[in-house]
Amino acid sequence: MDKNNKTNYHQIFKSCVPQELTLELLDKISLKENGFWVITYEKYKQGIHTGIIQDFFSACIPYYHISKQHYITRKLNYTKVSYSNLLTVLRQICNNSNINWRQNSKYFNGVANVYFLIQQNTDGAYKTNY
Repeated sequence: MDKNNKTNYHQIFKSCVPQELTLELLDKISLKENGFWVITYEKYKQGIHTGIIQDFFSACIPYYHISKQHYITRKLNYTKVSYSNLLTVLRQICNNSNINWRQNSKYFNGVANVYFLIQQNTDGAYKTNY
């Protein structure tokens, strides 16, 4: 990642979201497969139903600049747009913390299913690009 891109993410965050906060979310709403946390739409729906995602977004508010808090204060419901919003927030956190991630799409009956993958270290923490 180039330095200019890193600067752009500081325009979103006042300070880094604590790793423990994000790890707690990942442990609750993701599948662990082949060294990755995998977030699917089905796991997202479970997280919305149990309130885990709303709690995570609320806990992240102090780390976002006021002008960028709209990413985490939008109303969440069972639509693909809100799933996309969750993926955007996770992507922002990963980029800001220099964490390896990728996004895959698999097609089933002409419908794209988006999977967000965050790479784990052997100790269960993030694998960074350092």
